[in-house]
Amino acid sequence: MKRVIYGLMAMSPVLALAQTPGGTITGLQTIITQFRGLLNTIIPVLIALAVVVFFWGLVKYIKSTGDEKTRADGRHMMLWSIIAIIIMLSLFGIITWIQNAVGLSGTASSYTTPPTI
Repeated sequence: MKRVIYGLMAMSPVLALAQTPGGTITGLQTIITQFRGLLNTIIPVLIALAVVVFFWGLVKYIKSTGDEKTRADGRHMMLWSIIAIIIMLSLFGIITWIQNAVGLSGTASSYTTPPTI
């Protein structure tokens, strides 16, 4: 953890000096846009994976009527997949609510350009 903190501290001057002479922050905007695009691709895949794990646990639960250990494993899979779905969707909702409350549209064009000399 200390290495991550030290790495971020070492890179902070790079982010502070990311402004180009024209006054735009295209480098930082590009990084943020690419990161957002990556998250917008990964989050639906993770939610779909959690739904698949839930149904896999459901099939395992129904199929193993006589074996209590396999039945408990299916119940365990269903429980944790429901918890994962709830956490992912609630975080998505909270982030959307904060963006709307602060007035951010979530697009790169909504960032204000810093003043230039």
